[in-house]
Amino acid sequence: MINLLPPQEKENIHNLLLRRQLHAFVFIIAIVFFGGAIFMLNTLVFLKIQSGELNQSINLETTTVEADRARSLEGDVKKLNLQLAKYQSFRESGTNLGAVLSRVSDLMPHTIALTSLNIETGSKKIILAGQAGQREDIVYMEDKIKKSEYFEKLDSPLTNYLQKNNPSFNFSFYFK
Repeated sequence: MINLLPPQEKENIHNLLLRRQLHAFVFIIAIVFFGGAIFMLNTLVFLKIQSGELNQSINLETTTVEADRARSLEGDVKKLNLQLAKYQSFRESGTNLGAVLSRVSDLMPHTIALTSLNIETGSKKIILAGQAGQREDIVYMEDKIKKSEYFEKLDSPLTNYLQKNNPSFNFSFYFK
């Protein structure tokens, strides 16, 4: 085919086609760019929402853990305060346990073996249980408790005197 157009016209047509292709290419690039930007914007918004929900979940869990710790500490403080109140009550009662134990020790003959010693400081009650060498040791100890100026209200059951050898005993009395 013979082209009868002048060279200037050929170049103008060529430039026009080139510009149209360039415009189409730029238009396609712009569409891809704006489409990608819209997609990225949607992704960013989605991630922001997810991040906010995650932060709320973490804050809620942290608050719950802190509340549990606070409740646990509050329980521990209450227990400690109760123990301190008992200790304060004991201190205010003016009971000298060392003196009480020394006086109880003075009552017992050497053949006596204690198996239990309970001292209730609130009621000032002493409960002794043990094993004696002979029944006479129990009688001797009971007599010393009755005559002592530091003790009162002796309770000695009859079962303390049933066995002749190696009898077990159980006393309860109060210190003054």
